[in-house]
This record gives sequence, C-alpha cells and structure tokens, in this order.
Amino acid sequence: MKTYEPRFDDEYTPTIDFETREEVEISKSTVRESMLDLLRWAEKRRGKKFLVPGKQFKAMKILRKANRGPDEMRRKWLEMEEDKFWKDKDFDFMTIISELDKERQK
Repeated sequence: MKTYEPRFDDEYTPTIDFETREEVEISKSTVRESMLDLLRWAEKRRGKKFLVPGKQFKAMKILRKANRGPDEMRRKWLEMEEDKFWKDKDFDFMTIISELDKERQK
C-alpha cells in the first residue's frame, strides 16, 4: 500500500508559534512529521485508517493557516469523542474545521 505524504511547495513555511503567538518559519519536514503524527493519533483513536488521508492533510493545512495548532485539533477531537451527539459518528478533520468555526462564532 502506498503511503501518502503531504506536499509542500517551499523549504520553510511560516506559521504561528502557539506559545509565543509570533510568526516563525519551520521546515517542511517538521510540518510533515507533525501532520503524520496527528493523522496516526486520530487513526488510533478511531480504531481504523482514514479512507482518503489526503483529505485529512488538506483539513490540517487549512487549520494551520487559520492558526489552529495540533494541540487545539487534538483538544477538539477529544471533546467531540465525549459529546453525546458525536460519540457514535465517524468524524474527521474536516468536521473539526466546522466545529472550531462554530466555537469561534460563539
């Protein structure tokens, strides 16, 4: 089975440091590893692999551009696992985008 690797156009990518809230540049390999770790973590939580991992990487990239880091994605994922509505539903990182947007609008 072919392993999916997220693609990046440049050597370094600007991002927000979630502790200092300052813009920093990190290497694409660091971003790739972070995204792969998050994907593996979510697959373990779900008990199965995502059918379309590229969709998950796209969602993570959208979240990163919105200054939403891996810790925030994990936090929301865990909240949704405990929520009665989401408990038995098969959600993914695209769903996380929607739920974090609803959170922001409150």
